[in-house]
Amino acid sequence: MSNIILQIAGVMFGVPMVLMLVIAVTGNDIPSPILYVGGWSMALGVIVGGIGAVVARYGG
Repeated sequence: MSNIILQIAGVMFGVPMVLMLVIAVTGNDIPSPILYVGGWSMALGVIVGGIGAVVARYGG
């Protein structure tokens, strides 16, 4: 169970990070909706990762 939670957290954090990094490297400005949604997704990914770490340590 914790492995699934950690994988979801990794996708929630990694996909927006890579997307915004690719946009920034190409020299373009990151559009506001992508920045907003990506930022929130990364923040929630960190929270989900923390929950996954607790489940891995104390749960099943």
